[in-house]
Amino acid sequence: MDLLWLSLTIALLFGLFLGVRPLSSPDEARYAEIPREMVALHDFLTPHLNGVKYFEKPPLFYWIQAASIRLFSSTTNKNSYPQVAKTNTALSTPFISEWVVRLANALIALLGCLFLYSAARLLFNRRTGLLSSIVLATSLLYFALARMVTLDMCLSVCLSGSLLAFLVAVKFPLGGKRRCLCYAAYGLSALAVLTKGLVGIIFPVTIVGLWILLTHQWRILNKCYIYSGIILFLLIVLPWHVLVQYKNPEFLQFYFIDQQFLRYSTLIAQRYQPNWFFIPILIAGFLPWIAFLLQAVAEGWPGTRLQLQQKSTQVFVLLWIVVIFVFFSFSHSKLIPYILPMFPALALLTGNYLSIHFDQRSSGIKWGVISLPCIWLFFGVLGILWLRCSHAADLAKPGIPFVLAGYGIFLLTSVAAVIFYVQYGIKATFIWLACGSAISFIVFSTGIPRVDIRSIKPLVQVLQPLLQPHDKIVSYRNYYQDLPFYVNHRVLTVDVVGELNFGMQHQDTTQWMLSAARFWSLWHSRQRVFVITDKASYRTLQQGTTYLIATTPRDILLSNQPIKKKNQ
Repeated sequence: MDLLWLSLTIALLFGLFLGVRPLSSPDEARYAEIPREMVALHDFLTPHLNGVKYFEKPPLFYWIQAASIRLFSSTTNKNSYPQVAKTNTALSTPFISEWVVRLANALIALLGCLFLYSAARLLFNRRTGLLSSIVLATSLLYFALARMVTLDMCLSVCLSGSLLAFLVAVKFPLGGKRRCLCYAAYGLSALAVLTKGLVGIIFPVTIVGLWILLTHQWRILNKCYIYSGIILFLLIVLPWHVLVQYKNPEFLQFYFIDQQFLRYSTLIAQRYQPNWFFIPILIAGFLPWIAFLLQAVAEGWPGTRLQLQQKSTQVFVLLWIVVIFVFFSFSHSKLIPYILPMFPALALLTGNYLSIHFDQRSSGIKWGVISLPCIWLFFGVLGILWLRCSHAADLAKPGIPFVLAGYGIFLLTSVAAVIFYVQYGIKATFIWLACGSAISFIVFSTGIPRVDIRSIKPLVQVLQPLLQPHDKIVSYRNYYQDLPFYVNHRVLTVDVVGELNFGMQHQDTTQWMLSAARFWSLWHSRQRVFVITDKASYRTLQQGTTYLIATTPRDILLSNQPIKKKNQ
């Protein structure tokens, strides 16, 4: 009954208004387009992005997304490359709905919450399981990424599932249950590798190894079915790696050296941030439950060697948090979602703390509740300063009412939580905070399209009714990640390299990745060409005859010929 209730509640939370906003660019758009091309090309071995080989990530999440597209969308353009075909009658095919490509991520996030509930119930008790899963689902970063197309959620669920399966397995005696749980740990670790590479095995080995070292439980190694587990791991991981290398000899060097090692240890990805970058991300991302995290850490911290054994579960969870946080803090490539795999551990630690003090009024709970309005006032001041200082403030104005509404709801919820705690205790306060967070986060997410104006969807909606067979669509000097997805086929590009550079070196892309000379030849021909570009690049296009069609605050849609609507 608990699993059913959690499934329905969290599914509603993650699924509400799932398709109302455009894909965020670049990440959502990229990870929606790659599986769309898999379906269109019927090639599930070699990932492609705008027809170019794309080896930055393994394929598991792409496969899941492709399955969702095949099941729930009938609009996938079977001819992925109509712009180089002799005829094209499918250019105006409606684009795939955003909820189709977000659905898989929401379901994976839901699965992560159910994994946490089941493990926490076995490790501690039923109440800890319920509280932990709710804490996870209503923490800001987990909620946000559950409603986005991103590999990090799939990685997080596979990693946390692997670690939780191991932790639960060692609680059972030798037998069928322990064997199944150990195999689940190996299998989920393998799936994590197939989602985002070597971190899928590095984290479990490091965390489990340090835990065994600290708690002196070396005998566990003889009871973890290591040899058969390694065979299972390799049976899952190796086939794709071997086959893709066989078909693409350039794969291993780029995938393992450039994308796994150099990406971590050098500035090759151009995503450098200071070592303290993830501290504010952790504080904001674990709202509202960050108010109880320090107390939870203190509660679970082993003060003596004897407590290392008595609190072995809490020690494992603390190592889980520390290893992932430290690993990514010292990486030369940092993005906000990277620390998501530590959030199930944060939720488990916090849920257990709240469960222990659920029937009493502890000073830790009291000061946590009191601190929440202060935390939100602090973030409000930071937000005001950012709006005043940022050059993007004018662009964000349409979304400011939604941001203020979401902020106001949470601030009022935090103030009300203090009153609830004084009058009714932690039970009512927990429910109030969980519900208030959910409502606030949904309001925030509804306002994202009005703040994030990078989406090309508004221009595509203008373009689609105008398209006719043989028309060409060009992305000029800027590769718009969501453009191929929304026009439902590959697009021509001009002077675009970036992340597509490696694939372009190992295949012939000259038919659609155009040089400036080939573009101008096409532009001055009788062929009707539609161009989407940013406003700065638009100036270089004005050397020829141009017809402006539509604009957004950042980008422009134009053509080399006058446009007549189909009904004229």
